Amino acid sequence: MNIRQMISQRSEELRGVADLPPQRVAEILIELSSLLASINAHIAEKKYIYNVLLDMKLTELGVASKAKISAQASTEWKEMNEAELQKEALEETIRSGKYFLRAKEEEWRGTR
Repeated sequence: MNIRQMISQRSEELRGVADLPPQRVAEILIELSSLLASINAHIAEKKYIYNVLLDMKLTELGVASKAKISAQASTEWKEMNEAELQKEALEETIRSGKYFLRAKEEEWRGTR
């Protein structure tokens, strides 16, 4: 199972967060935080590959704007962009899970 599939699986489980016990939500958040570190490394590799391509395009075309447009039409840019978007979505999922846990904690404290 790759990183994307693991993130997708955990995110899918969090969609039913109202039905999950807070302990399970916390466990999923720990897993997602670990996956965030992995996706950061993945993004760094994708950026490197894209920048190598961009450098080749600049050497080939001689004009930075043309090189950038040409490089952004590549699968390397597409993969890098998808990884960055997935990171943003993952960060938002983690924030939402933390917010849920805080709300549950406040609810628990209010019932004591």
